[in-house]
Amino acid sequence: MKAARKPAEPEGWSAVTTRRLASEVEYSQPVLYSRFRAGTRSWRRSAVEGCGVPATALRTARTSATDERGAAGRLALLIGHFAPTH
Repeated sequence: MKAARKPAEPEGWSAVTTRRLASEVEYSQPVLYSRFRAGTRSWRRSAVEGCGVPATALRTARTSATDERGAAGRLALLIGHFAPTH
């Protein structure tokens, strides 16, 4: 997951290609495919882990606000932070 987030954070998730991911983890593309082809659970786990970061941040922002307006403002800022930039 860390390897996928490295290009995704500055460039957006469209920058995460199998070629870049394979290079980042120092595998060839066929090895990367074979590792995940048989184990879609690994892809699902990566997706769930990736969603957990913004979900936790949004939950914390919402529950730590003292009123609804503060919660809305904090949520808006975080949504902007996690939104694609292009």
